[in-house]
Amino acid sequence: MGNVSLGEMKARQSPEIQKRVKVRAAELRTELATLREIREKIDMTQVELAAVLDIGQEGVSRLERRNDILVSTLRKVVEAMGGDLRLIAELPDGERVELSGIGDA
Repeated sequence: MGNVSLGEMKARQSPEIQKRVKVRAAELRTELATLREIREKIDMTQVELAAVLDIGQEGVSRLERRNDILVSTLRKVVEAMGGDLRLIAELPDGERVELSGIGDA
């Protein structure tokens, strides 16, 4: 079996599968958000968030640009924005389990 391009794979899918993929991709785009997007959604500035976290505005900027962050730090930032962080593990069989005690102070 040779290499197959993404375009070729898509062309081989039924219209029904293509539609389901597009719908799920749209769902994921609405489910996924960066810290910056969440902060902006609640109409909070970096300066305001920095004050709650007792750090400088530049610290918030650095946090928002990171792609790897400690769970405890993420929890503090989300809680500073008035939210609640929950970690959900989705198992291979589709079962979803909420993890507890991870990243707690």
